[in-house]
Amino acid sequence: MFTTQCVQERILEELTFIAHDILRVRRVLL
Repeated sequence: MFTTQCVQERILEELTFIAHDILRVRRVLL
């Protein structure tokens, strides 16, 4: 069972990873 803090930290990590991915792709396309 996950605590709310654990879930929030996981979501933040996922969003950070996705954001870096998007920025890298945009840099390549532009």
